[in-house]
Amino acid sequence: MAVGLALAFILCVATSVIAISTGSPATLPGLFTATAGTENGALALEFQPNFAGIVVVTALSVLVSVVMAVRSSNASPGPSGHN
Repeated sequence: MAVGLALAFILCVATSVIAISTGSPATLPGLFTATAGTENGALALEFQPNFAGIVVVTALSVLVSVVMAVRSSNASPGPSGHN
């Protein structure tokens, strides 16, 4: 679950960096929208997270992790060295 949250966080930070560097809105469909601007002469970042999308990314990463764990446990040799 932590990997999914970390992945969603990294994607949101990357989208924010793109918005700031290009000066135009950047969108990660279903996850995050960021718009760079200025507020009283200082750099400002307006963002709108989509919490449902973040939950989906987290759930998908957990699902992939579980599937990989099940596959690796099925592929490992038994005590006799044979599958």
